[in-house]
Amino acid sequence: MLLPLLLPSRAAEDDEAKRKAFVETKARAEKGEAEAQFSLAEMYVDGHGVEQDYVESFKWLRRAAEKGNVNAQEWLRRSAENGHIGSQVFLGGMYTNGQGVETNYVEAFKWFRRAADKGDANAQRNLGAAYLVGRGVEKDYVEALKWNRRAADQGNPFAQWNLGYSYDKGFGVEKDCVEAYAWFNLASVIDADSAKYRDELEKKMSPQQVAEGIEAAGAGGRPRPRLRRVGYANRCAGLCDSGRRL
Repeated sequence: MLLPLLLPSRAAEDDEAKRKAFVETKARAEKGEAEAQFSLAEMYVDGHGVEQDYVESFKWLRRAAEKGNVNAQEWLRRSAENGHIGSQVFLGGMYTNGQGVETNYVEAFKWFRRAADKGDANAQRNLGAAYLVGRGVEKDYVEALKWNRRAADQGNPFAQWNLGYSYDKGFGVEKDCVEAYAWFNLASVIDADSAKYRDELEKKMSPQQVAEGIEAAGAGGRPRPRLRRVGYANRCAGLCDSGRRL
């Protein structure tokens, strides 16, 4: 009795071809080829030769866009216009840093604002920084304080630094070295530069002010509101000057 000859199915052959194409495309993408990076992003979206993975797709899409791949940039723009927060933040960063596009602070501000309105801490921090230095929008210390606080309350260390800087300089708020110290202290857990500014500020503070700053920061949380004493701001005047980072 003759056994039936088992031939590989067309589906199996197609799967193998897709897998081979994926491996080859990924190898080129990892070498920095923008076109391959865009193709790899498409493969991850479609599950072409690999398990579907939107996170990986977005990662490679960003890399291709940074290198100026117009297809990737257009895809990100459509995604951002459809409300994808990650794409909105990324476009804001691209226009801020001139990655694959000409630097355009106004366009960057627009995309950061859309994501910030949806609660994204990174976008809120960038919006706060834009208002603080007048980048893509008219300088507004009060708005800067508002957006940096929203991001800082979510634990963003760069927004915490911006708040410390604002309180240190009296931008949009009364100068308050204790509050500045508290925010610098919180940010220093992740951001080494914040520790430097905190330490510089500490040299100009009294031991009591330092103790109040540590207490205000709490156990890793946001600074707690403190009772203001008459003349407190004046007592700190001249002491709060940690230098400029922005």
